[in-house]
Amino acid sequence: MYIVGDIHGQFDRLVELLQAKELLTPDLSWAGGEAELLFIGDFVDRGTDGLRAVELAMRLEREAASAGGRVMSLVGNHELLMVAAYKFPAYQDEFGETMLESWQRNGGEPRDLVSLEPRHIDWFQSLPAMHLERQTLFLHADAELYLDYGQTVEEVNASFRRILGDAGPDELNKLLEAFSEHGGFEAGGRKLARRYLQRFGGRRLVHGHTPVDKFSLLKPEQVREARSYHGGLCINVDGGLYRGGPGFVFELS
Repeated sequence: MYIVGDIHGQFDRLVELLQAKELLTPDLSWAGGEAELLFIGDFVDRGTDGLRAVELAMRLEREAASAGGRVMSLVGNHELLMVAAYKFPAYQDEFGETMLESWQRNGGEPRDLVSLEPRHIDWFQSLPAMHLERQTLFLHADAELYLDYGQTVEEVNASFRRILGDAGPDELNKLLEAFSEHGGFEAGGRKLARRYLQRFGGRRLVHGHTPVDKFSLLKPEQVREARSYHGGLCINVDGGLYRGGPGFVFELS
């Protein structure tokens, strides 16, 4: 299984990475045959081509399925943030910041919001927040928040879908605030990681959300592989593309 971390609108670099693994043809069609590819979430914001990355992932899902392969995606907090800015732009949090202003402060690209369509929102809503496979628990964020939204993977996914689809701005804002946590599985976080695995299953965690360089001695441009820590209990696949990192496609063994 191939895994791609946070893209954040870096469409051209994403294409280069997928083509280097022979998962994408020169005309941007699926070339992976029966291979499996997972996007960890955060397609949008902080880069100019977030919706192009979304469109590519949506199309590759269909093409891979026709070829006997599989492409799937998790929903990240920046997808939630974009939907919040689209649906509730004037809603204010306790500090007086609107949803639209929060999205802009977090790297929102006006072109993406203008081009956002209901079919994109429907796709975001269909995406799981967590996925369990091959004794591995996949989730976007290295944060505690998922524990508040269900006792099983299925319950957490149902909670996220409901919030994206039917919940009001208060509940959506509460979820977005919880995503402000980064590095929850890092220093002192082994216990939290084990809580996740005990509740949801699996023997290891794969996540994005926090660029690898934030918890390493590397500069963003030096990050060329995933960061395995806590003896392989956790794997961080956020290559920091928007920070100037070259990025990578992680192959899950």
